[in-house]
Amino acid sequence: MRVPHARPGDVIDVVAPASACSPEAFAAGVAVLEGWGFRPRVPPGLFESSGIVAAPDASRHRALSRALHSADSRVVWCVRGGYGSQRLLPRLAREPVPARPKLLVGFSDLTALHVFINQHWRWPTLHAATLADLGSGRLSQRSLGELCRMVAGRTSRLSVRLRPLNPAARRARSVGGTLVGGNLKTIQSLVGTPWSVRPAGCILMVEDTGERGYAIDRMLVQLVQAGILRGVRALVFGQFTGGREPDGRFTGTEVVARFAERMRVPVLAGAPFGHGATARAVPLGVRAELELGPDGARMTMIWAPD
Repeated sequence: MRVPHARPGDVIDVVAPASACSPEAFAAGVAVLEGWGFRPRVPPGLFESSGIVAAPDASRHRALSRALHSADSRVVWCVRGGYGSQRLLPRLAREPVPARPKLLVGFSDLTALHVFINQHWRWPTLHAATLADLGSGRLSQRSLGELCRMVAGRTSRLSVRLRPLNPAARRARSVGGTLVGGNLKTIQSLVGTPWSVRPAGCILMVEDTGERGYAIDRMLVQLVQAGILRGVRALVFGQFTGGREPDGRFTGTEVVARFAERMRVPVLAGAPFGHGATARAVPLGVRAELELGPDGARMTMIWAPD
């Protein structure tokens, strides 16, 4: 499927399916979109709650649904991750598939929406900075520029270098499949629900932040024991930030390396996607090709703007 994109002057619907952000971060993000030539449209009552989510479930779903079904926009940009997207999935599952695909932008907790939209509606999505991230100063100018070009349909593919972690990833060959995934903790939280990720025949990408090594291992073990990784073509690790031990060490790298050695499919690391300052936008629900070899690997994602 070709990917929707926004032209200069187009409306971009702003939604908050999960947590809220500060007024300052919100205003800065809106200013970035306006600076790129887009027209952000903000629904009333976006932040109705001061609790763990931005507004009651019904309100968040109503705003998201209107944005996904609106006839005059092609991109839906999420305000922030945090928590709350998964709570909207039963409501989304009860409504008809929108008449035309939209490009959903966001990451972290928004992984629940990526998985649902990729698998149930068969739309591509963009795992990328939330609105609150855009004006935060956290992201590099390169990452922001690339994100703008992708949303505007000015690029058709993305290629990144990866590091092989096991013998299956060092054997020279090509591996292709649809790229799916996102935040590891959110993917784990979907296990056992009707909306669990189903990566059989696909390349699964995962990233996370603030998780210590033992927690990363526990999540990966659960995915294996629940049969989630059965039939996956390859597993790609993005950025894992924070999560240091009390003594300052980060043991997640060792955990992932040991996990990779037990896997029969290619496992690779070093993907520049996640919560880091150099995090790049990555399309999900699109075709990806891995070129593997003993000296390194490359993943190319086919991003075909409509």
